[in-house]
Amino acid sequence: MELIQERLESLKVLPYYPYSVIGAVVVVVLLLLVPLLLKSRGGTSSRKAKGRGPSSSRSPRTAGPIRGVAIDGLRENGDVDNDLLKDIKLRPSAEGVGPLPPVQNPDLSANPVKPETDPALLEQTVQACLEKFQEMYIEMYIGLGLMSDFDQMRTEVSRRLANGQETYHAIAEMKMTPEAVVLLQMSSVAGNILLSGEQHIGRGLLGIHGQELLSVYRYAMTALQEKGLASVSETQSKLDFMEKKIRELG
Repeated sequence: MELIQERLESLKVLPYYPYSVIGAVVVVVLLLLVPLLLKSRGGTSSRKAKGRGPSSSRSPRTAGPIRGVAIDGLRENGDVDNDLLKDIKLRPSAEGVGPLPPVQNPDLSANPVKPETDPALLEQTVQACLEKFQEMYIEMYIGLGLMSDFDQMRTEVSRRLANGQETYHAIAEMKMTPEAVVLLQMSSVAGNILLSGEQHIGRGLLGIHGQELLSVYRYAMTALQEKGLASVSETQSKLDFMEKKIRELG
């Protein structure tokens, strides 16, 4: 303080004394405040430096979310730079999903849908087989000298032949004749009835109706062999199997 008073006494001899005193006071105040300001600024800078570390993270400035996808290439004000849209790359963001995958159209060429067969053509094919069955049944009945009525067999064979899709498939795609289709169905139906055991009157013993039904089965199998739809060994194997099963049933 004594130093300051001495300075003030020396200033009295100067012109404009009052203004000089005010200027000196301002200088002193500034000299006292400058260290404090520098110290305060240094503390703030150190606190900011401490706050920045490897673990600190700042949220990047992004534009509004576009289907949960973050976009790189923004202007400083946060708007999307339209000039960079051509080179832009999408990456999944933390809150959304990535770009939707392209929709795969099913390949229909691998399994093309077959056009439906004309109903009139199916009806024509079925009618031809049913007429052939009636004709062949009469010839077989007379030729074998049968006495039984085979209502069960005739009903089931007629029902199978009336299935237009199966009958048309056998004739149009398997290249079978209506006569061959009828013989195949007759042998199948007669064989199933014999294997059911319904025609047995005792163990290994068929009734009269069963014996005549066995004749129908043999007739159909032999005719299929003669028309080349079954080999001799195959036909004989099936006949032997049928006789064996008949002996075991009842």
